[in-house]
Amino acid sequence: MKFAHITILSLLVLTVCAVAKPRATIVDYVPAREVLPLPVSVETVDGKPGEYIVKSSLYGSGFENYSSVKTKLTCEPGVKVIQYPVTLSLDQIDSFRTNYRLQVPADKKIVTCVRNVTDSEGSRTISFSFNPTH
Repeated sequence: MKFAHITILSLLVLTVCAVAKPRATIVDYVPAREVLPLPVSVETVDGKPGEYIVKSSLYGSGFENYSSVKTKLTCEPGVKVIQYPVTLSLDQIDSFRTNYRLQVPADKKIVTCVRNVTDSEGSRTISFSFNPTH
């Protein structure tokens, strides 16, 4: 009886393998596009109290046209934001970089800003705060 069960089970396994093997398909490569915001850095401008440079970096891959990636920084009222063009360097992890110059009034204790990153797939919003030293 055991011999019959082993024989039937073996034939069943061989049948499943024979049927499953021709039906197995490999899915073609699916291109992915992504833009991931990296942390920002805030630096003071030497000799200019109340002025700061915000360096915003993004990691991006899979885009045929990189001009579809846009960044925008908005800060609370009273803080003036000057945006510089997005630069692209494909040989580094932070493939997109944008710098912003902030002019912060002397009475601000904490500055809160929101960084919006938009591409062809949608947008992501990240907020951050820093304590200005005048």
